[in-house]
Amino acid sequence: MTQVAQGKSMLMFGLVAIAVVIGFYVLNAPDQRSAGDKIGDAINQLGDRTPGEKLGDAVEGAGADLKKATD
Repeated sequence: MTQVAQGKSMLMFGLVAIAVVIGFYVLNAPDQRSAGDKIGDAINQLGDRTPGEKLGDAVEGAGADLKKATD
């Protein structure tokens, strides 16, 4: 491996390592929202769903429970 190729490999490794560290920090950052904000977001998510979507989730959940019970 030449000196230039080795330098490029080290640079790419360094950039990937930095991206992984930043991604880890962002994904594990604490939630700074207040309790009211969290409740409001949960209510908004529930309101955006149609009854058919809610029923589909219930059916999928029951299917997963049934599969666990039979395994």
